Amino acid sequence: MRTLTFNKLKRRLTDRFLGEGKILDKILVGPREVRINPMSFVCNHDCIMCWRARLSVKERKAYARKDKNSISLNDYKRLFKQLPFKTRSIDVTGGGEPLLHPQILSILESIKENGLHGHLMTNGAFLTPK
Repeated sequence: MRTLTFNKLKRRLTDRFLGEGKILDKILVGPREVRINPMSFVCNHDCIMCWRARLSVKERKAYARKDKNSISLNDYKRLFKQLPFKTRSIDVTGGGEPLLHPQILSILESIKENGLHGHLMTNGAFLTPK
């Protein structure tokens, strides 16, 4: 039976968490990935496999209205600049369709301008060859 000394176990855990962006020399450095939801829960489809399909009609109407407190483009830009240095990517997703956001291209450009990788989860209905 193999046994691990405390130092070997500590080194393995440290290596693992360094890879996940959680610690660096015992200092919390933040996530490697951040997920944003620019459209709250507004969506142009009603897919049966989506969690929204389980909502009542009243709940769907409540979720369907646009969030008046949504984050501005300037706030997104400031957020991307202030992320911890270990953060590598931004997932643009959520309970709604991100391509419905009127400034989605500017948000994606800001992600790229800050040296981050952007991942977009969409139903694809608004994708064009451009």
